[in-house]
Amino acid sequence: MNLKRYAALGGTNTFTWKDRYECQRTPFDPEELLQVKEMTDLELTHLMMFCGIRTFNDTPVVTLTEDDKRLAYVLWRADQMIEQNKQLADKAERGVKWLKRFQQVVEVLTK
Repeated sequence: MNLKRYAALGGTNTFTWKDRYECQRTPFDPEELLQVKEMTDLELTHLMMFCGIRTFNDTPVVTLTEDDKRLAYVLWRADQMIEQNKQLADKAERGVKWLKRFQQVVEVLTK
């Protein structure tokens, strides 16, 4: 994932929800940590805007240090991955319930 591209989009406010959705759904890549480490303060601020992060620990993003912005991004990404895993687990659980119901219907029909 190219974080500098997302930071550039965040700085211009020309990004769409599709861009943000694409960023949120992209699996985590350890390369992101290196990219975040190399970003300037302005790029980090724009990346925060793109991600929708306005405050971190009740402090506005604009007043945060670079390290706090990096930490905010990493925590945001971790939260996105946890949310994705929850959604996958919920879908799998619903699928198992439907399979059990289908088995019950088959058993009733074959008796």
